[in-house]
Amino acid sequence: MISHLGIEKISASYVSNVAKDLDSKVIEFLSRPVESHIPYLFVDASYFKILDGIKYSNKALLVIAGVNKDGIREILSDRIADCEDELTWEDLLLDLKD
Repeated sequence: MISHLGIEKISASYVSNVAKDLDSKVIEFLSRPVESHIPYLFVDASYFKILDGIKYSNKALLVIAGVNKDGIREILSDRIADCEDELTWEDLLLDLKD
């Protein structure tokens, strides 16, 4: 599949380094201050089958998006969880409040 991108071989260490770099950028993005008033919040979840240890399982990607007064949409927070129950959403919203 990666050959479609013009890459013939890619090492596991390269993928690991790219993932670490992306992780730090995602943490920086999610830790940024929200500088404008957000009158509208949208919460949603999508389910994905992921490799969890040695087996595959379904996980929920929870996303909170806000729309500011100018109509600009921003991703405010996200989390991977086992399910989208009330406690998981509440915890994510409380983290957003801080």
